[in-house]
Amino acid sequence: MHDAGLDHRDLNLGNLLLQDQGAGRSTAWVCDLDGARLMTAPVDFESRQSALRRLERSYVKLCAPGEPSQETRDAFYRLYAAGDRSLAERLERGRSAGRGWIFLHRMGWRR
Repeated sequence: MHDAGLDHRDLNLGNLLLQDQGAGRSTAWVCDLDGARLMTAPVDFESRQSALRRLERSYVKLCAPGEPSQETRDAFYRLYAAGDRSLAERLERGRSAGRGWIFLHRMGWRR
């Protein structure tokens, strides 16, 4: 979606629908596009990283009572980069800051 120029400003797990295709394959659908922007070029790196942090915070809040395992984090970012080594390296450098944002957001979550 980011490569196609779609910048979803409220990307979280509640805005993703998954359809099981069998044989370990799924199709993802992005919904709630009222705040999204469709651009003529791929989404810039900072917006991508911000969206990935929102998605990771959403995962922690809804699915993982503690921190996601390192294996889960690695798989998430590896799948997002889809073989783009340069993108994967840039995302890796920003991941420690993302953990700080999760900590700060967690302070405001109601249980």
